[in-house]
Amino acid sequence: MQHIANSKFNKWVYKFFVGNSLYAYLSHYFWIILIAVGIIRPYKMDFLPGLAIMLLLVNLLIAVTYAPFILAYEFFFPPPEDRDNGGDKKGNNGGDKKPKKKKGD
Repeated sequence: MQHIANSKFNKWVYKFFVGNSLYAYLSHYFWIILIAVGIIRPYKMDFLPGLAIMLLLVNLLIAVTYAPFILAYEFFFPPPEDRDNGGDKKGNNGGDKKPKKKKGD
């Protein structure tokens, strides 16, 4: 379990879910109130359908509203490896290529 649980399989998915957990903790109450006042109460839903709709919509709204934050943050503040190397996703800036051999070497 230690080898599986502590490794990053996909960097973007890992960053999304780790950051999303803090955002969910901070914003879930806002979405609960919004859904309860806007959907559950006006339609006078019973407990089980209201609970199912509440759980699905709160989780969906948290994920959908967090995605623009992470995209905007990475646009304005690129990760250090991209900023320092100047370029491609692998962190190569062209300086690690072997020099070409001259004729006669």
